[in-house]
Amino acid sequence: TVLSSGSSQSIALDASGKYAYVTSGSTGFASHSIAQYTIDPGTGALMLMSNPTVDTGATGPSGIVTVPIH
Repeated sequence: TVLSSGSSQSIALDASGKYAYVTSGSTGFASHSIAQYTIDPGTGALMLMSNPTVDTGATGPSGIVTVPIH
């Protein structure tokens, strides 16, 4: 179990498998935000990053895409 806004809509993993991002909708305590997690490589457990959420403004994100940078 991990902390989220209570209205999580989608999740995306980055190409390295080290990070997960969860979008929230327009309701809940962290509405209109993206929660950022690190993924424990041994257990797969999600841990909130030190700056756990990024505010996306007045409209809640409904999805997220990660793109690898080479």
